[in-house]
Amino acid sequence: RFEQINLCESGSEILCRFTGLNWRGETGTHGGVPTVRVRVGAERVACDADCPVEDSKRHRLSLRTAVHFIFFDRQAATPPKIAMALRAVLRAGVWGGRRTVVMPIARALSMPPPPPPPAAPMVADIPSIPVDLPGVTEKGSETNVRPSPPDLPVITAAVVSSNETVNLTFDLPATAGAPSSTPHTVVVHTSWLRHNCPQSTEPNSGQKVFEDASLFAPPCPAVELGVESCGTTLTVRWDRGTTVSVFDTAWLADHLVHAAVPGLTLPSARPVGASTATAPTPTPTPTPTPPAELSSRLQRLPWARVMGSDDGLFEWLDALATDGFCVITGAPTEERTVTRLATAVSRPQPTIYGPDTFDVISQGRPINIAYSPLALPLHQDLVYYESPPGLQLLHCLDFAETVRGGESTLLDGRVLLEEFRTEHPEHFATLCTVPVRFEKIHYEREHPVHMVYHRPIVSVNPWGRVTQFTWAPPFEGPLPNYGVVVTAAYYAAYAALDEAIASSPHTHEFRLRPGDVVTFNNRRALHGRRAFSSADGVIPRRHLQGCYLNIDEFKSKHQVLKHTRGPVDCGGGRGSSQVQIWNQDWLDV
Repeated sequence: RFEQINLCESGSEILCRFTGLNWRGETGTHGGVPTVRVRVGAERVACDADCPVEDSKRHRLSLRTAVHFIFFDRQAATPPKIAMALRAVLRAGVWGGRRTVVMPIARALSMPPPPPPPAAPMVADIPSIPVDLPGVTEKGSETNVRPSPPDLPVITAAVVSSNETVNLTFDLPATAGAPSSTPHTVVVHTSWLRHNCPQSTEPNSGQKVFEDASLFAPPCPAVELGVESCGTTLTVRWDRGTTVSVFDTAWLADHLVHAAVPGLTLPSARPVGASTATAPTPTPTPTPTPPAELSSRLQRLPWARVMGSDDGLFEWLDALATDGFCVITGAPTEERTVTRLATAVSRPQPTIYGPDTFDVISQGRPINIAYSPLALPLHQDLVYYESPPGLQLLHCLDFAETVRGGESTLLDGRVLLEEFRTEHPEHFATLCTVPVRFEKIHYEREHPVHMVYHRPIVSVNPWGRVTQFTWAPPFEGPLPNYGVVVTAAYYAAYAALDEAIASSPHTHEFRLRPGDVVTFNNRRALHGRRAFSSADGVIPRRHLQGCYLNIDEFKSKHQVLKHTRGPVDCGGGRGSSQVQIWNQDWLDV
């Protein structure tokens, strides 16, 4: 709906401001949003989406629902012409993702009207877009106007069907196999929508920033649904928290309709809303780990001993193989010292963050939330790789005393999962079964990245022994559409594991000092950081330099040192005869 019409200062354009349309970007040329310029001539109307080049990829999906301003050539801006031009723009679909639309007015006005919406009960119908300019009376103007024929999916109905589900009806574009647009109804679990809320992401890196999983743990009631911007936007108001989620319809169609994966079954699937009081035990049933072995220790070794001999190097690697992590103290506070430690094992593994090293420093527009002062919940790195790095080494070069917070955290995944399996056998079985999408899709950086990989959070061998653990909430993409039964079971298991991680008594928390190098097995251990700030109000000085090592090269070096330093003591005197490295080896011996 029009809110106001003002003559621009130049006197050559008329500004029409809208309400009821949504914009999720941050840049633009008028009031912080992009614009659409509509030049009206005697025979045609031309529309240009105005968005800075450097942000065009980031805002591509939003432009089609982001029209807040329209400018007209004043010479042709008589009220009837403005009304005709608006109808032409709506019919032409200026928010259809195209940079420029040029269409004769006569052709635009001759397009057939869209079909009426279904008569079924709807929580939210597509809103009217009346042409109600001052001085213009247009009888019989159409409502629910949308691009016709549709070249993008639109939502024609959104219904809250239960405490845990909503029904979304899409009108899909015509294709070669289906020459006319077709309706398609999808039942969506509300936890899926809440977990994928676009407003719960860090704006620069695009990573999820939920404090915990309680916000989307089932049941996750949606209070109100809204279909806006000619069906190209879905809004959801939630029972928990204050966030209103605004989804792009084309994105929803991509992940709910086109990427549906039917047929996945769980070892003990729970119907939506069913009780979990009598959860069956998953198979295979592993041999329980003795309680005495479920302990977690964080060893500290001096730099001089580790770098001074093969015995010292083996002591460090054996601590990593046995405990999952180790802190080396007293290292020189010079840049690239971390590569000296790494090359004692192998060459650093190149990644999207650098050919050998990367620097963890707070930045203004971080490409990763690690490069900000925000808290980092316990997680693993680069899980969207087919083969994530094995070891991670982080060398503290600077950590000013005036910095408040920033403590490092570590948790052994082996201890965590064995306890979780005992307390939540059904949830454990679910997490071993459901493949999860992990992704890093980031085009607004020097070297654009588009990486996606699917794997379960936990993998076990036929005897029930864990061979892989993957936990990285900020890098989780939308869960494939497995159906509401599997989705409900997955999010219940996910929330339970998230709570187990947050409340684990085995978490180590400590403050790094300049010269400390924290090292850990990225396949097994979770690492994190508390939020930090500067007491004196300046940019907090906290500088870590890190690198990665390949898991198999770490295992090779550990085995070589173990077998070349003398007879192996199976009692554990000079390194155990069998150590689980968590490199996806089914036997791992």
